Amino acid sequence: MNSRYGVFAAVSMVGVLALLPPARAGDRQSIAAGMAAEYMDWIYAGKTASTFLHKARLEAEKLGFRTINLRRAAQGDLRIVSGDRLVIINRGHSGLFIRVGKRPLSGGVRLIATHHDTPAFPLNFSKPAEFSGGFTVDAFSHGGVKQWQWVGRPLALHGMITRGGVDQVISAGEFPASGHLIVMPQVLTEPPPPTPVYGDWNAPLPVTLFAPGAAPKEGGTPDSWLKELGVTPGEFRQGEFWAVPAGRPVTLGKDSELVGGFGHDDRACSFVALKSLFQLEDPEYTAIVYLTDREEAGGDGAVGAQSRWFRRAIMELMQAQRSGADGPDYRQAMARSFAISGDVTGGSEPWFESVYDKQNSLRLGQGAAFIRYTGSGGKFNGAEPDSCYASSLGAVFDAAGVKWRTVIIGRVDEGGGATIAAIMAEEGMPVADVGLPTISMHAPFELIHRGDLAELARAYAAFFQSNQLGKAPCEKSSSSP
Repeated sequence: MNSRYGVFAAVSMVGVLALLPPARAGDRQSIAAGMAAEYMDWIYAGKTASTFLHKARLEAEKLGFRTINLRRAAQGDLRIVSGDRLVIINRGHSGLFIRVGKRPLSGGVRLIATHHDTPAFPLNFSKPAEFSGGFTVDAFSHGGVKQWQWVGRPLALHGMITRGGVDQVISAGEFPASGHLIVMPQVLTEPPPPTPVYGDWNAPLPVTLFAPGAAPKEGGTPDSWLKELGVTPGEFRQGEFWAVPAGRPVTLGKDSELVGGFGHDDRACSFVALKSLFQLEDPEYTAIVYLTDREEAGGDGAVGAQSRWFRRAIMELMQAQRSGADGPDYRQAMARSFAISGDVTGGSEPWFESVYDKQNSLRLGQGAAFIRYTGSGGKFNGAEPDSCYASSLGAVFDAAGVKWRTVIIGRVDEGGGATIAAIMAEEGMPVADVGLPTISMHAPFELIHRGDLAELARAYAAFFQSNQLGKAPCEKSSSSP
C-alpha cells in the first residue's frame, strides 16, 4: 500500500493452497500453520518484485499453467478455450495469471489485482568506491522507505540478470554469508520524536558491501562479489540489484501464530491470491490474478497498474477467444466484471492507538479486512465500491464462513493510504479493497497473523467461485451497469 504516513503501510501477497470450506477452529489452525510455512518460503525466495514474479511463474508452470506471448494473439496465432491455465509476463516485472472460465471474456471476469513490490533500495553499481575493506555504491529509495530504520542492519543483495535472453535470479549476503555482507552506515540524523528526519532526499544513500579479499580499486569491480554472484563485470553493472533485509522470515508469539519478515506489503495478498487461483477448478467466469509492480511509487511506468498493458492483454485474449477485441467489446467486458484490490491495511497497534480508529480497525488475528474507503484528506486518491457490490461481496464472504469486518485506514484525517483500486476502477469495473492487517508496515520487519492469511484465502476463493455477484438485489439497483 502506498500510505500517507509510515504508520499505515499497505498490502500484501499471501497464499492459500485450498478452496477452504467453513472449518472448525482446530482445522483452521492447522490450515493456517501450513499456509504460513509455505508463504515464508515464497517471500524468502522472492524478496524483490522481479524475483517474486519469477517464483510465481515457476510455481504456476509446475501446475500446468503455460506462459504465452501476446504477439501470438495479435497475429491471430493463439486460441484459448475454457479450462486453459495461462501466464502472461510484462517485461519481467508484472503479470497476469489466468484460469479461463466457461463463459466468454466478453461476459466479464473475476479479477484480484495486487502489487508485489515493497519499499527497499535499488542499487547502482556503475561506480563502486573503495571503503575500509569493502566498497560503497549508491542506493535509491523505492516507495515509503524510512531510511533511519535500515542503518546498521545486515542486508542482502537480491535481483535479476538476463543472460542469453533468459532471466536468472541472483542473490548473495544471506545467512550464512560466507563473509559477504551489506550494511548501510549510520550517516543519517536520528529522528527526533514525533517527526522523523529522512536525510537528504536529493542525494543517493551510501551502501557498503564487504567481502573477503582485497577491496576493489576506485571505480573497479569487486572480484569476490563477481565470483559469489556468478556474474560478469558487465552483468554486475547492468543487472537489477536491490539491498533487502537479510535472513528468513520467522514465527513469533503464542503458538507461533505471528509471521515476522520483510515485505508482507504486499506479497502476502499476492501469495494468497495466486494460491487461491491455482486451486480453482472449472470457474464459471474467467478468474485473473494481476500482479503489478511500482505500486509503492505510484503505479506508474510500463509495469505499473497505470500502464495500458492490462487493457492490451485482455483485448488480445478476447481476440484469441473470438469474443470481441475492439474498444466497445472491452468496455462491455469490464462493465460486467468485478474486482478486488488485494492490499494490506494498518493493523491497530497498542503502542500507537491514538492514530487509529478503534471502532474501525483490526488487530492481528481478527480476520480479513474489507477496507471500505481508501484515500486521505477527504478520500482523495482513493476508491470505494458501490453499496450494491459491497453488500453482495459481504454476502459471498458470509456464505463461505469467512471471518471478516469492514475497516478504514487509520483515524479520519490522521492517516489514510492508496492502493491500486482507484487505477483499476478507471477501467469501468467495481473494485473493493480486501486484504489483511499488518503491523509496522513499510519497516524492514513487518508482522502479520497466520490466521488472517487463512481467512483472506477463504475470502479470495469464495470471490473466484461466486456466480452471484451483481445479481439480486443488485440487478434492480441503479448501480448495476
